[in-house]
Amino acid sequence: MTLFGNNKPVLEIKGLLVGQFDPKVDGFYKNVMPFRFDVKKNRTIHVSIRSDAPVDAAIVDGKGATASHVDRLTSSETDVHTGNSREMSLVLGVYPGEKATVDAEIRMDKK
Repeated sequence: MTLFGNNKPVLEIKGLLVGQFDPKVDGFYKNVMPFRFDVKKNRTIHVSIRSDAPVDAAIVDGKGATASHVDRLTSSETDVHTGNSREMSLVLGVYPGEKATVDAEIRMDKK
């Protein structure tokens, strides 16, 4: 059974560790992680995010403008209109030294 009914999945993330130490990246932590996904114009996407620790999350449109942003969430469900975008991104972040395991699901209305 799906959480949002009869919608098309555009992004699913399960058990992602944000804030993992990595000496190969600037700052030594993977504390900001972007995920691009395709959408159709003038639709609604349904965003569901669950985390075991506070995480910042943003939905960014194809031009780089923030369509939705929530700080320090552990559980959130929201709807975002795609406008004229054909692609959008989910950006997850934590402060350096913090960690969070995140599950995220984004679904788009079929019409």
